[in-house]
Amino acid sequence: MTDAKRYYFFGTEIKRDDIEELTIETSCKVPEEVLGQFDLSEKQNGSVMAWYTDKDKDGLYEMTIGQEGGVVANPNCCYLFCDLSQINGMGNLYTSGVTDMSYMFLDYGANGKNNALDLEDNFDTSNVKRMDGMFAHLGAYNEYYSLRLGKAFTFKGLEKVPLLIYYNTPMDLRGTVYVSLNEVRDYITKTIEGQSLVMYYEVVQEVRMF
Repeated sequence: MTDAKRYYFFGTEIKRDDIEELTIETSCKVPEEVLGQFDLSEKQNGSVMAWYTDKDKDGLYEMTIGQEGGVVANPNCCYLFCDLSQINGMGNLYTSGVTDMSYMFLDYGANGKNNALDLEDNFDTSNVKRMDGMFAHLGAYNEYYSLRLGKAFTFKGLEKVPLLIYYNTPMDLRGTVYVSLNEVRDYITKTIEGQSLVMYYEVVQEVRMF
């Protein structure tokens, strides 16, 4: 991926580091008082819209993506939410058709502003074949992180065992991963027992059922 594609939001002039909050909505109707808007739909027909504001006037943007009934993710979601620090409305994102989630949340909260990520319960990974580095550097520079994978999260479609969470430099942090399925828990805990590399055991303090 080129720097332009990674560091700028969906090919716009908005840098991801300048987005303090991303919200996923169930409507593509753009409010009147916005700083800017752009069409994210494949056919450029306005069915998927994004817009941004700066309500607190701090120079950082509140970004919104909206589609009627919820946002349907593309098959390739590589780097989709990388470098962001806060996502609201994950339950409005539909991922059942996604096949690649590699680096989808790379560096999420790594600026120290957030240490929790909740995928909520619509986050369906049943058709995902690749998840390499999906949560790499999650919550870096915090002492603790929390990751909730949700009720629709599964590893059953993967072509190979992914390294989901890792850090390029030693980190003094520990995290809790919340799962709802025994098969997901067992898949992850093999890492802690040294049988795979799903998540480095040094940074996974606990895998807990909810």
